[in-house]
Amino acid sequence: MNIIFVIGVLLVFQTFQSAETNNSTDSSNNTTQSAWDQFHTWLNLICTIFSLWETIKGILSSWW
Repeated sequence: MNIIFVIGVLLVFQTFQSAETNNSTDSSNNTTQSAWDQFHTWLNLICTIFSLWETIKGILSSWW
């Protein structure tokens, strides 16, 4: 259970770090690159939500 929690925290941190990196880049990229970055951001968001759900489920199941 602790390993799942650590992985969830690391994924959240990595997602925020990548979002911060995407915001700090200049807007001179072409549309293909920005569309790929947007897809990568959505993919990270979906993985983060899923890992958070698994983490919450693991914490709740360990309490009962």
